[in-house]
Amino acid sequence: MIKLALACALWAAPAVAQIRNPAVAGQFYPADAKELGRAVDSYLAKAPAPAKLPGPIVALVVPHAGYEFSAPVAAHAYKAVSGAYDTVVVIGAAHTAAVAGAALYAKGAFATPLGPVPVDEELAARLLQDSDLFQDDPRAHSREHSVEVQLPFLIKRLKPGWKLLPLIMNTEDPATSFRIGQALARELKGRKALLVASSDLSHYPPAELADRVDRSTLKALERLDPQFFWLSNRIMLAKGIPGLSTTWCGEAAVLAALTAAKSLGADQSVLLRYANSGTSPHGDQSRTVGYAAMALLRSGQPPANEIILDAGQRKNLLTLTRDTLKAGLAGRKPAPELAADPVLNLPSAVFVTLTEAGRLRGC
Repeated sequence: MIKLALACALWAAPAVAQIRNPAVAGQFYPADAKELGRAVDSYLAKAPAPAKLPGPIVALVVPHAGYEFSAPVAAHAYKAVSGAYDTVVVIGAAHTAAVAGAALYAKGAFATPLGPVPVDEELAARLLQDSDLFQDDPRAHSREHSVEVQLPFLIKRLKPGWKLLPLIMNTEDPATSFRIGQALARELKGRKALLVASSDLSHYPPAELADRVDRSTLKALERLDPQFFWLSNRIMLAKGIPGLSTTWCGEAAVLAALTAAKSLGADQSVLLRYANSGTSPHGDQSRTVGYAAMALLRSGQPPANEIILDAGQRKNLLTLTRDTLKAGLAGRKPAPELAADPVLNLPSAVFVTLTEAGRLRGC
């Protein structure tokens, strides 16, 4: 009873009938309110405040692993937000249940050691009525951690009074993710809302390869083009990179959040922090998971979608072209390369001219 009183004193919320109890308290983060509060405060204190951002934040991309691994990265994202919101939409990966579209926890509250977070029941009801892509599925949330681990940071950073819209997804159909994002944007227009996409990055390449994979897909995400981001992940997975089983475990969540954020005016992105589990004192350099903190902003400026190559990148691309032609002429299939430069791993068209003794021979 003493612990409950302390938790409610930390963050007051209305009494509700249906409570979703924590699934990973004591495993992914401390279960004790005082210990958890100190831990989150420490992570936030160590994360530097970001430089002045070019516009208000529409959405965050944050990791969701155990705090010892991912919280130092997530704190960089949460350090960038504060103030009052009506609703926080947390879209996470569904790790423990198959979900056709998006599974909502539509009523009640999420309990945390820092106090309960009420669900935005009115918004959930509107989404359930608006589209059959949303299902009220408390069971899918019962053992899922991807939404839960974000709540202590949100409680610490935002003014009390906000409500939570918790969604989890694992569809492999990008069109479904796009439609879910569009439906969210329709309902969020005119609200003081924050979108949070909860996803880790690559699983489980060695640290050096993880860095190359993750920085490439993050570079793709920076363009704020959901289709381009999805295609970049497919190309990366086709390269046969040792140990790589997925590029983003919450890809569907990121696609939905990105689609919604663009409809709500996001036009710029800022990568706030990247790391992988190999950098943790308890990490394994031979088998890592990537983590990133990114902010999607409304700057009022047109997004930079064109890839401009510098002299070094053009030289590397020319070398790759020559090696590919040599392999083809020798009857060998060139092995897909994972370039050290993330830009050179992105999908793009390249026009090549072939000359011999200064004379054009082909294109």
